Amino acid sequence: MSRRGCPRDLSPTQSSGWRLKTTGRTRYIRGMLRNPLELPPEVAKAFVRNMKLFFKAKTVLDRDEVAAGTAWMLKNHLPRGTKLRITDVKALFLLMKDQA
Repeated sequence: MSRRGCPRDLSPTQSSGWRLKTTGRTRYIRGMLRNPLELPPEVAKAFVRNMKLFFKAKTVLDRDEVAAGTAWMLKNHLPRGTKLRITDVKALFLLMKDQA
């Protein structure tokens, strides 16, 4: 046992101690990739418009504002209980930067 109460042969993500476990995050991301998202055309166009605004924004606060508005817009078209974080929207913007 270590000083923190976790067995030494386990990593922090495998331990049952007080540390944060990251295995749930991997499952969450896989679930997002498996479920296709069907958006109405006007929402998809607004997403692309917001993505362009995101990259034109000069400050981090402006980028966060655009990402938050986009997350709210997308949450209205996702199944109830689906988690969509602002960081997820930012990651989508970065992944789709060359697609617009």
